[in-house]
Amino acid sequence: RDRLHSLTAPGLVKGKLSYLAPEIVRGEPPSPQTDIFSFGSVLWETLAGRPLFGGGAGGVETLKKIHAGKIPPLK
Repeated sequence: RDRLHSLTAPGLVKGKLSYLAPEIVRGEPPSPQTDIFSFGSVLWETLAGRPLFGGGAGGVETLKKIHAGKIPPLK
């Protein structure tokens, strides 16, 4: 009942930029794969011990990195 007034408005993105899936960055609608990408980002950061896309970069720079989709290898 309390969620009726706290729903996200259409076209509004909530959350950290560094966990957005590339399709969201491109303006496409979310899908189950969107959540899988975000989970994979968190898992990568857990294993690597460092940010995948953010790393102190500004918002626009982070979005560019996500859009490029280059994932550094875990070594």
